[in-house]
Parts: sequence; structure tokens; C-alpha cells
Amino acid sequence: MAVTVDGTRDILGIRTGGGEGARAGCVFTELKNHGLDYVLVLVGDGLEGLSEAVEAVWLRAIVQTRVVGWVWGW
Repeated sequence: MAVTVDGTRDILGIRTGGGEGARAGCVFTELKNHGLDYVLVLVGDGLEGLSEAVEAVWLRAIVQTRVVGWVWGW
């Protein structure tokens, strides 16, 4: 899910399975190839290697760990 600069929400894609970690970089590359040129902030669950995978595709993106799930143990 994404929020555009004008505040509208958009579904970027739905994926199931496929694992985590290195696979994330492939997903980000696919999104960029389909027209997602710029990411300002990406919020994730602290997955190891997430920041590096995002920065490899969008150099200036900020990766923020979601705090609510972390605090409550989700």
C-alpha cells in the first residue's frame, strides 16, 4: 500500500509466499520497473537487509521500522 504526495492511497501489488530477505530486493526492482520511480519513506517490520534492499533501488528512501508491532510483539 502507498500514500501518494496528494494523500490518496494506492495498492502497489499483492504477493503471497516467496520468502523474505533477498527476495525483497527483487520485489522493489519489479515495482520500480512498473513505474514506481520515487519512494520517500518505506515502513517495515525491521526485517534484516530491508534497508539495504530499499537503498539499492531508491537511493534517498528512508526506511522506518514500524513501532506499534514491535512494542506489542506482533
